[in-house]
Amino acid sequence: MKDILERMCIERKPMRFCAERLSHLVKTFELSDASEVLALSQVTALCTLVSTYSKGFSVIVEPSDGSQVASLTLSCHDSSIAIRPVMNRFQSVIITSGTLSPLEVYPKILDFDPSVIASFTMTLSRPCLSPLIVSRGNDQVAMTSRFEQRADVAVIRNYGNLVLEMASLVPDGMVVFFTSYMYMETVIGVWYEQHIIDELMKYKLLFIETNDALETSAALEKYVEACDSGRGACLFSVARGKVSEGIDFSHHLGKLLLTTVPKGTL
Repeated sequence: MKDILERMCIERKPMRFCAERLSHLVKTFELSDASEVLALSQVTALCTLVSTYSKGFSVIVEPSDGSQVASLTLSCHDSSIAIRPVMNRFQSVIITSGTLSPLEVYPKILDFDPSVIASFTMTLSRPCLSPLIVSRGNDQVAMTSRFEQRADVAVIRNYGNLVLEMASLVPDGMVVFFTSYMYMETVIGVWYEQHIIDELMKYKLLFIETNDALETSAALEKYVEACDSGRGACLFSVARGKVSEGIDFSHHLGKLLLTTVPKGTL
């Protein structure tokens, strides 16, 4: 955006109001169907964002490659931009999570001066956690989510067999986390071909997290109902996705949590 005036004869200041002006036009023409201008709305929103911020954003262009559709993505690398309106509007802000560690890093990332920083330990009334690392399958093939090996059919098969064995032994609910939505879709496709999904459905109902918030909320609701009824359920989710952050899989909802560790072993 620094040399857009020289290259395209477009000033940054007018571009900041593209989204607002389009909104006024839609109201003026009384367009009832917002889907008619959805594509144009996305373009104006992109223009407004790239012209508003000179730092913290990158425009990523991915050209079409066979089956892949070309895409233009605006990526934000500065989380303080998103939190700044909240800090400016409210006098007191409380940020809390079970995964904020180390605490000293987050004030620097979010660009604010905290008044109080506190960390509390978690206590359990009884030993109810049993962590286990599975590094190899029954055929002694390494089970890993490394990028170079994650597409290996043997790795995917062993991971599926592990999920299947756990589903046959563990009652109530179990949650399986994947490294990304794309990888989860790939694995599920292979498991369908290997009939692992069909076998899994014999033991538990299957629910899958998607990029759509409404679909994910509905899947999570049905997952809880299946666990409450005693039927048992399995939820396929994404680490650091919508479900993994903030959802409490307590008691019978999380009898087993199975996850892949990025760039490591299962």
